[in-house]
Amino acid sequence: MLRLVNLNNQWHLRINLGNGKYAWAKVFRSVKRERNRWIDFVWDLTQAERTGNWFAYTVRLKLKNGKIYAQISREEKFPEITITRENGVIGLDFQAYRLLFPKFYL
Repeated sequence: MLRLVNLNNQWHLRINLGNGKYAWAKVFRSVKRERNRWIDFVWDLTQAERTGNWFAYTVRLKLKNGKIYAQISREEKFPEITITRENGVIGLDFQAYRLLFPKFYL
């Protein structure tokens, strides 16, 4: 089992070796864009740590050129669907050279 743990304001990957033993790996991750998903993920981890409201995520380890890399994924949060057939539906079709105006069904 793999889990991210905050130790002294630095994220570490805790790797379960069995029999109550763990290996620890310090997480190094740079952010190149302001709207990087890693920023949101770390924020959610920090909030979960404070509130105890944890969420599921998956960690996969990969060996590449003698180095171990972790790939972390989780389900994305999508806003609640508010446009439904009962409330009216909007269909948009965007194409490279023209915009087709949608049909409105009420």
